[in-house]
Amino acid sequence: MTKPELFDYIANRFIADPEYPWEDDQVDCVFRHGNNKKWFALYMEVDRKRLGLEGSGATAILNVKTGPLLQGSYLGKVGILPAYHMNKTNWVSMILETVDRVTFEELLDISWELTK
Repeated sequence: MTKPELFDYIANRFIADPEYPWEDDQVDCVFRHGNNKKWFALYMEVDRKRLGLEGSGATAILNVKTGPLLQGSYLGKVGILPAYHMNKTNWVSMILETVDRVTFEELLDISWELTK
């Protein structure tokens, strides 16, 4: 999934636009609920080596909330890692170039529900 596809999907499904809370960073962004302002997703471009991945350069990830009960079942899937830069008990990172569409949609729906 590409960054434009991701942003379009979230805008259409959850009526949420990216917010850039860090003044010096116009790449990494959050997606929030309109009513309570809680994050349900965090988009980042992270160096592959920091994620333990082969190759060089950055890769796009999306952090989503799963909660501890569901996390274990998703960590075994292709493209799902323990959360980068978030609580590893409650969040996972999806590598956008490798996670399958069904898993992507499931995890975003779960994150939306857990944070509303």
